[in-house]
Amino acid sequence: MKTRALRIVGGSNAPQAQPANSALPRGEGWWVFERPDRSGKVLVLRYRDGKRWRDHRLPSDVGTEPAAIDQYARSFVAEVAKERERMAAEAKEAAGPTFKTFAQRWTSGKLAKDHPDQVREKRSADDDEARLERYVYPVCGDVPIRSFTLADAERVMSKLPGDLSSASRRHVAQALNRVLNLAVYPAKLRDANPLPKGFLPKVTHRKAESWLYADEEARLAGAERVPLFSRVLYGFLAREGMRISEATGLDWSNLDLQRGAVTLDHNKTDDPRAWALDPSVARALKRYKERYRPDAEPSDPVFCDSDGHRIENGTTVEADIFREHLRMAGVTRAELFPVEGQRLRAGCRRRKDFTPGEKAPAADNVRLPIRLHDLRATFVTVSLATGKSERWVKDRTGHRSSQMVDRYARAARTVAEVGCSGFEPMDLAIPELRPDEAEQSETPQEPTRTTAPTEQRERVDAANPIPLPRAPLPDRPTDCHVAQHVAHFDDAGRQLIESAFFCRVGQEGLEPSTDGLKVRSSTD
Repeated sequence: MKTRALRIVGGSNAPQAQPANSALPRGEGWWVFERPDRSGKVLVLRYRDGKRWRDHRLPSDVGTEPAAIDQYARSFVAEVAKERERMAAEAKEAAGPTFKTFAQRWTSGKLAKDHPDQVREKRSADDDEARLERYVYPVCGDVPIRSFTLADAERVMSKLPGDLSSASRRHVAQALNRVLNLAVYPAKLRDANPLPKGFLPKVTHRKAESWLYADEEARLAGAERVPLFSRVLYGFLAREGMRISEATGLDWSNLDLQRGAVTLDHNKTDDPRAWALDPSVARALKRYKERYRPDAEPSDPVFCDSDGHRIENGTTVEADIFREHLRMAGVTRAELFPVEGQRLRAGCRRRKDFTPGEKAPAADNVRLPIRLHDLRATFVTVSLATGKSERWVKDRTGHRSSQMVDRYARAARTVAEVGCSGFEPMDLAIPELRPDEAEQSETPQEPTRTTAPTEQRERVDAANPIPLPRAPLPDRPTDCHVAQHVAHFDDAGRQLIESAFFCRVGQEGLEPSTDGLKVRSSTD
């Protein structure tokens, strides 16, 4: 038999040669050829198995008919492919899900549905998904979650853009850490988290944030060029301190305008809150509903646009629109607006607008221009400056730690030192919501509070002191005993009584140093 013409087939582990002209069957990734054997010639099927080529000798009962050979060869190659898929599926199942597939179960909320007691559905999951898509998946998304190591995490962090802020780098590391913690429990895909303590980058510095003074907020509220629905939202945020998402999610059923109360059961921290509205806010919202939303149902949104649709966070209330409204109101303080050429942080642009792999612009190391979220900072700053307690502020903002409130302490001192007062009443600041003549004629009545009658305390004349109360004093009076009796007298009487029990140490070394204040002993 003459040797047939041969052509070379490329690829790794490729066969040495393949017949170019043959009457025997062939297909995609396989062909049949004759090969000499001791008993004569045999038919051999050469097929691709993954990256390798393998030979299979056809049984003698197949015959020599091309149709029978073709049918057998196709059936055999199909069985090999099916077996290979089964083995790959078993290997994949043994390795567990990849980092990407498992993380997507978390960001999509499926993990929270499977483990409701251990995993809380995160309302800001879109931000985590955007970070993972942009920075993590392209680097190690295909790594099995079971075999994910510290080196993989370090590879992700090393690929982050060099000008990314320390806070953004920490957010990426937090997402990595959270996914791996969930893989340990409740998913039980790993025995331990490979990220050591201290892996999360520290935030080296925080950029200064902006706030509005009370007179600037009043100017914005009174600017009739700005749409009314926007000014109502701005005034509410500045006086109640809600997050934007919480305010835009409010329905009329969440407000008790008759009593001036608000209930917030669904929020970022899943911590239901309820508090008394500022009286001017309650009056303003009541008139807003009566004059402009008379047909509103309890399930309708409180804050909606000119078309009656709920204001969506991140669209109608974009930061650039808010700053434009400030300009329209005549608020021109330079630090509230971006300077020429300043790069804004990625938060000023919606995360979903970035495509995977696109580099987000880094912010310059300067004060951030004001955003709508900074009305929340305005509320905390002005409230602290006007003497409100930290507990009062946290009841309204939902902050869980004092550290978050302490961020605004310096700004609050600045506001107090420059002599700024609190906000103008909201129903007077917005011209469209001011009371009409009939309402002005009515005298506003403050809510009555039922208090227990106070006893008339006995007064002491400083010139003619009277004896102490009938209750006898102990032989060795203590601060507690003194305070208990002194409480019955006015300032002059308290001074007389305290002088009877306290003296100052006149010489050094006679008594331990306590600023010279001592309780007189019964032996004196």
